[in-house]
Amino acid sequence: MSLQDDIGAVIESLEVAWKAHDFAAVKALWDTDDPQPIYIAEEAEKPFTTWPEIDRYWSHTAGVLARVSHRAANRIIKAASPDIAIVLYDMHWNAEVAPGGLFGGEKMAGDNRVSIMLRRKPEGWRIFHYVEAPVAGMVQMRQAMRALVDPGF
Repeated sequence: MSLQDDIGAVIESLEVAWKAHDFAAVKALWDTDDPQPIYIAEEAEKPFTTWPEIDRYWSHTAGVLARVSHRAANRIIKAASPDIAIVLYDMHWNAEVAPGGLFGGEKMAGDNRVSIMLRRKPEGWRIFHYVEAPVAGMVQMRQAMRALVDPGF
């Protein structure tokens, strides 16, 4: 298989694991031997750089969301070295808040740009760096204003 196919399969497995709400499967796509992984979720105030922090984040996410999915588009995959790959893609996510709280059952969605780095391991390519980069508020406002223009104007 090519680098594009190999890394594409990891990204597709990540999508399947999130949709299944299976955070053990999400973690299985990571290089858990890495002593300092990097995970930046769009809603986080700081990066997560230890396994306990990342595990707490995934556990919290599993508890507050009844459903979640994400899909990748416009992937750019390149080799940084024979054993390191860099990926950039547009991600659209959907989520439903778990029942019970003030916002229980509420559905929401958003768009991000995602940057991932993967390391080739004997068991396959594994993530060690993951960053969700939301589009700036100014760009979001322009997109919202364009969407409000009357058809045919």
